[in-house]
Amino acid sequence: MALPAHLKKALDQGEAVSLAFDHKTGSVSGRVLTPEELEKQHQEASEKFTQGFRPKFLPPLPKPGGSA
Repeated sequence: MALPAHLKKALDQGEAVSLAFDHKTGSVSGRVLTPEELEKQHQEASEKFTQGFRPKFLPPLPKPGGSA
């Protein structure tokens, strides 16, 4: 299971990558994420994490940028 050279180089330089592993062939593919894509994924993961630990009896949190 070897990473494609462009992905290894990106990881070595500290860039974010999205990886996919094909279990049938054992190959790895992926692409380098743009800063915007990385920020979007971070925001979505943060929202899911926060929602997962919010007690059910409390009202939902207001959406960012909305009125409180």
